[in-house]
Amino acid sequence: MLAKKNRIATEYFPEVTRGKTLQNEAFRVVIKKDPILTEARCAVIVPNKIAKTAVLRNKIRRQVYQALGNLIPSLPVAFISVFPKRTDFKGFDMVSDLKALICSKK
Repeated sequence: MLAKKNRIATEYFPEVTRGKTLQNEAFRVVIKKDPILTEARCAVIVPNKIAKTAVLRNKIRRQVYQALGNLIPSLPVAFISVFPKRTDFKGFDMVSDLKALICSKK
């Protein structure tokens, strides 16, 4: 789980879902730079279209937050919104997929 200081507050949320978009087979990531930030802030959004039940949405959200928690030191200083594209991540290494998607595009 991410520390509270690394999560996006609700007051910033509507504007941070618009920015530079990066995609691969498993994730869509929106990165929005902001001069007020001193470290990376992240959010994971799992829509009803991907997972119908709240239990599955929360499971996916926890898995992605765990992967992001491992990447915090290497993330760019920006608002980062992650939208998973699937419910089954077998065959995918979340940490390496997210790192390749986010960290290479600083």
